[in-house]
Amino acid sequence: MTSSGHTKQLFIDPRMLPLLSGKRVALIDDVISSGTSIVAGLNLLKLCNIAPVCIGAAMLQSSRWIPLLNTVDPRWPAFTRGVIRSPILKLDAMGGWLPES
Repeated sequence: MTSSGHTKQLFIDPRMLPLLSGKRVALIDDVISSGTSIVAGLNLLKLCNIAPVCIGAAMLQSSRWIPLLNTVDPRWPAFTRGVIRSPILKLDAMGGWLPES
């Protein structure tokens, strides 16, 4: 499964599908930033007839992922949790990191 317009590819080992059938599934990502990876994951699970109950991430970076998840299903932003939240950072002239404005 490849997300439209992107080169991200996600795969499910077909041997795992019977283990997921009828189970509560959470879709986990390390960082949700633009939302393209998590949407690719949602699309892949949908193709496999798996309906996740929540989305989890180690970090939610900014809020720019919310509109994209809304296009898939408006309930997803409310069912998405991250351990930490971070703004998009940019390198300053001194070599430090500042929140992007």
